[in-house]
Amino acid sequence: MKQRIIWMLGGAILTVVVFVLAQQFIFGTTSAEQISQEEAEQIVLNAYSGDIQEVEEDSSHYSVRVSLPSGSYTVFVNKQSGELEDLRFDSSNESESGPNLEKEEDEPESRAEDEEDNQEEFEQEQEPEEDKLLTKDDILGKLEDDYSGNVVSVNFSDGEEPYYGVEIEEDNEVVFIVMDAETGEIIDEQTELKTQTPISEDKAVNLALNKFNGEIDDIDYKEINGTLYYLIEVETDDQDVIVRINALNGEAVIIWDENTDEDDDDGDN
Repeated sequence: MKQRIIWMLGGAILTVVVFVLAQQFIFGTTSAEQISQEEAEQIVLNAYSGDIQEVEEDSSHYSVRVSLPSGSYTVFVNKQSGELEDLRFDSSNESESGPNLEKEEDEPESRAEDEEDNQEEFEQEQEPEEDKLLTKDDILGKLEDDYSGNVVSVNFSDGEEPYYGVEIEEDNEVVFIVMDAETGEIIDEQTELKTQTPISEDKAVNLALNKFNGEIDDIDYKEINGTLYYLIEVETDDQDVIVRINALNGEAVIIWDENTDEDDDDGDN
């Protein structure tokens, strides 16, 4: 009788061990699977109607550059989940190096370090030696009445026609200004919108349902006049309506007639 109990206990223990090892093998194998580059490209094409230009990858992400009518964008796809984690505008492809996603993961700390580095560079940059040239304080004094943003950098370029390059960060855009170092006249000014991460489809659906109580009939994701939108059709008790939601800021416009030409409606632009 005692030997039989020992055999039964041994069998139960063996069963538990086999079950635990099987669970670890199954879930360990599943968690290690990653999407392929082709799958990442298809995910991007499903979200954006454009042409794939190139694809780069690191240990955890695919960086997919896609050409849209509004310009060239880099979309970051998580290798593990296949989710679109970031969208960045490539400013006329002026920069050959792509954004460092690993730094973005520690954004608050890295941003503070970058601001400290920029401040140090701002203070250490050499002032022009010629008395006839304006100083950095002179340049900033000329700009403070017209620009309320934060000065990111001020760079002096010496040559036949010396000038200052000033970068100012506004609420939703970054302004690049070139100023004559002798007269303070603005030679050139370029403005770029800050890159934003599109809101998720689930958030867009919630925004639409907050406008109308009904059932979601259809969801489209498309670009209209250079801006990305969710077009969500909501079926209510009385009628079907389309809620057009700006994918970057979440602003919504109600389109009562399904045949309305969205391309002519610039309410959000």
